[in-house]
Amino acid sequence: NVRILGLHGLLGIHFIGYPASVVITLLFFLFIINSFNFIDGIDGLASLVTIIATLCFGILFFQSSEMHIVE
Repeated sequence: NVRILGLHGLLGIHFIGYPASVVITLLFFLFIINSFNFIDGIDGLASLVTIIATLCFGILFFQSSEMHIVE
């Protein structure tokens, strides 16, 4: 049950109904997957982007004291 429930005021949208949230979530996942496939065409770039993103998320989770997310 992982869905995007709202856009926090982006474009004036605070809450999204169930059918629209499912469609937006699927489109978001497809966008991320296709972005990595596009980046993967350049040797080693996808792995570097993944390492940087993982480090950034790890640092943010550590600073917010959400250790159950890191473990």
